[in-house]
Amino acid sequence: MINENIKTQGTVFDQGSIKTSYGRGRKNAAEWAEMIKDPDTGKVICKYCQTPVSAKIERIRVHLKKCNQKQSFSGPNPIEMEILETIYGGTSASPNVVQLPPKKKKMKLADFSNATTEHQKKQLDVFVAKFFYANNIPFNVANSKEFKAMIEVLRPGYAGPEASNLSGPLIETVAEEIDTNTKMKLQEYNSVTLLQYGWSHLRNDPFIATGMHTGQYDFLLNATDCPPGKKTSEYCTESLESAIQLCLDKYGKTVFAVCIDSEKRMNKTMHFLNEKTGLPELLTYGCSAHFINLLGEDISPKIAIQDIVDVNKFFLSNAQLTGWLRDKQGIMPLLPPCSGWHSQYDCLSTFIQNYSCYIDIVTEHFQEVPKDLTKLLDNVTLYKVAFQNLKEMASLFRALDLIQADSTNIAQAVEIWMDLLENPDLEACRDAIKRRMEEALEPFHYLANFFDPRYRGRRLTAYQDDIAEKWLIDSHPEWLARYMSYRIADPEYFPSSMFMDSFIKEFTPIKWWKIMEMKTAKKENWPAGFHQFIQSLISCPASTGSLERIFSTYGLAWPKLKEDLSAEKAEKLVKIYQFLNVEKS
Repeated sequence: MINENIKTQGTVFDQGSIKTSYGRGRKNAAEWAEMIKDPDTGKVICKYCQTPVSAKIERIRVHLKKCNQKQSFSGPNPIEMEILETIYGGTSASPNVVQLPPKKKKMKLADFSNATTEHQKKQLDVFVAKFFYANNIPFNVANSKEFKAMIEVLRPGYAGPEASNLSGPLIETVAEEIDTNTKMKLQEYNSVTLLQYGWSHLRNDPFIATGMHTGQYDFLLNATDCPPGKKTSEYCTESLESAIQLCLDKYGKTVFAVCIDSEKRMNKTMHFLNEKTGLPELLTYGCSAHFINLLGEDISPKIAIQDIVDVNKFFLSNAQLTGWLRDKQGIMPLLPPCSGWHSQYDCLSTFIQNYSCYIDIVTEHFQEVPKDLTKLLDNVTLYKVAFQNLKEMASLFRALDLIQADSTNIAQAVEIWMDLLENPDLEACRDAIKRRMEEALEPFHYLANFFDPRYRGRRLTAYQDDIAEKWLIDSHPEWLARYMSYRIADPEYFPSSMFMDSFIKEFTPIKWWKIMEMKTAKKENWPAGFHQFIQSLISCPASTGSLERIFSTYGLAWPKLKEDLSAEKAEKLVKIYQFLNVEKS
């Protein structure tokens, strides 16, 4: 029974000026009952979601079809709602009429679990694999109960990859991604310098590694097994020839220069390479860090050094001597291995630091100490020789640390060699330094020193100046005029502001030349390729040190737990490890 105040025939209800007729004549659409008119704007407002809508029945119908609030609304139909509002004097905002509780959503079985699709599993597997590869975690960890429990807690419904997947398909997947990212990163640079370095892996088989250096970063290109007895100049040349082609085919980069670490094979390899590739413009040079290491051997008194090594050996190999040294708070002696640029310095340093302990032990335990050790320590000049040689080595290895840094280019290598020549602590070794410097530096090293805005050839001798200029005339005579303009900082071609100290300190040499290229782009009579050549020249690294550091990664990526991996997979692991950690740093 309807309230007596409401008649179902001939009655008009006023709902914010929206009239719904139930008498004779054309009836208004039922959708109007779901709207409230806004007298200020002339629009209507949806009772479900409070959204303003144009006061046209077509717009109202379109809105109501899309209204999410209406779909979830469980209440009286529009006519019933209109009658209830009239009875109670309510509006759509009335808590008793309009804001009824929504229907409860029916729960499905999937709502109680976190399902992982096949696509999501593949993505998650790749992220887990990168975590393993970037941190050199043994693959069998993936099969451990604790690891599986951790994954289950982090993502219920997802099972991490098995060890067999980490050592198989996932290596291929991640390696492909790294290769793509490496190619994209290399596009930022005009060209690359190839670095070649020899090494032996866990099974003592010889390896030859080749890296691509951009002037800032080094990327492993490949690492190939070298057959026993085949590590010759001819074999190294063939390896480099293949690497040059691989660099072009796989990454789309031309090779500007090649830096080789071995002095014995360097000259022959460079000669063969220029003949075989037919690239006379390809620059080839030796590793300056390798030549500094040879210099260290040159200036070391071999007999005295051997005596010092023998003393350290006694205290390392004899448990009783080691115990006495430990009781006196001595440090563990170090021996120079077959390789390692700092090893000789470390050996001398530990000898000098332990010398007083050595003497005390020999004095206090004269009867128990081996006679040969006593005889060696009775030589009073041994400490003096060690101290003097350590002083020389300290200067040498400070230079070595600088020259093997990733960012040290061949222009800075010239400055480091000049510092060694002028070092007062190395005055007695000046002839040896000069000889090794001449072996290490090519004429284009001096030219790079000219073109580096930090140095501009200020410290070069007249001879070094001449051979650099002669090399440029022989190689690129068309650039000689601009070279001379640069030397005098001619403002007609080179803006004066570019030579301000504050500006030079603000940018790396490569960025400085990129800015210079931009500023001189519209100048006429500018030789083609001039700026690109200089940017490539000052991008050449001084040493193969960055590649050697990549190779030390092999000791991490290929431990005994992974010794059954093939050389190809080990190479991919090293690439992945290096790229992910370079990206992180």
